[in-house]
Amino acid sequence: RVRFLHVVEPQAGLPGRGDPRVPADAIERLRRRGAEILREADEAAAEQGVEAESVLAEATEGRTADAVLREAARWPADLV
Repeated sequence: RVRFLHVVEPQAGLPGRGDPRVPADAIERLRRRGAEILREADEAAAEQGVEAESVLAEATEGRTADAVLREAARWPADLV
């Protein structure tokens, strides 16, 4: 069994990083693309007969690595 994790970092790579005026639609596009990536990963796993689940997380505070660590703590993974 695998768990796919995609972390959206709303401010990463956007003009005005850290600027509260970053358009909400830009963040929503990141979320939608993340969900699409996870859907594709789930489909690829299913094609190979692998049971999978997906998590879309956000790094709203701190770094992407912090979001990964939070998710790893919630799920007893053998490998991250």
